[in-house]
Amino acid sequence: MPQASNLFDGPAAEGPAAAAPAADGLDPERNVVAVGHAHPETSRAAAERALPRSGSWRGRTLDAICARYPGGLCDWEQERLFRRKHEAQSATRNSLMNDGLVEDSGERRPVPDSQNLAIVWRATPRAMAWWRDRKVRGAWRRVVDGDALDLASCERCVLGQVFGDYERGLIALGISEEDEVIEMYGFNADDEDGSSVSYRSLRAAWRRVLRRR
Repeated sequence: MPQASNLFDGPAAEGPAAAAPAADGLDPERNVVAVGHAHPETSRAAAERALPRSGSWRGRTLDAICARYPGGLCDWEQERLFRRKHEAQSATRNSLMNDGLVEDSGERRPVPDSQNLAIVWRATPRAMAWWRDRKVRGAWRRVVDGDALDLASCERCVLGQVFGDYERGLIALGISEEDEVIEMYGFNADDEDGSSVSYRSLRAAWRRVLRRR
């Protein structure tokens, strides 16, 4: 029987991306906009109009950046993803940066149709802790589709359905690919050849767990 239900529903896992508490009490989805006293009146008015919806954009932006960890997203990639204007999306990302939830990864990617290089913004460990908790605590049972579950697939396995990718899920939970707990938690078959029989047995065990929700 997979023991990952205890991992998901119990205390937080340990590891580089799961070591810090979720944003040290900060709420990534709180309504906030970044605007200074030097900004013109039009910018202040736009910020006031955006304030009631800013929390949802912060949450969506951070979710998208965390989903690409250990990579990240440039501002222009976020703008395309959400179909938002540069001013609006950069303000959202700035507020997350000011809260210590995203950081400059040190990587640069070229802006399309331009010679400029853009910062790749990456989630911080605190942000990854929030993302892990949001994806896992109490939500994983609703996310995983037992009918579509395929433990041999990196996208349709348990971690793939919860985190978008098997390896990304291991990173979020702070588990090494060489760690023996992968089999103990039921994330992978424990035989060397990965036979379909073992995967079928593991899938059946997961489906029994999911029926308890």
